[in-house]
Amino acid sequence: MFYEYIKANPQWNLQINRQLEEIKESPKVKKDLAYAIPQLEKTKAWDKTWYDLAIMREKTKISQLLVLILDLLSFISVPTTKINHC
Repeated sequence: MFYEYIKANPQWNLQINRQLEEIKESPKVKKDLAYAIPQLEKTKAWDKTWYDLAIMREKTKISQLLVLILDLLSFISVPTTKINHC
């Protein structure tokens, strides 16, 4: 199912749906999206939002989610700060 997470932004919705397709019903993913979506709507800062979430996920060692978040981050930009991959 295709979700519209962010109003009037089909490209961002496509990327989020594409990356999270297999796990978007997971409670952990829903929790992360509950954090990320308001940030994206408020700041319009794709890279900062996903980077901040990747840092949070790196600390909790949830590797599958971290990899998908890093993929979302790479959609628009390359982080300038190194993130340790699991």
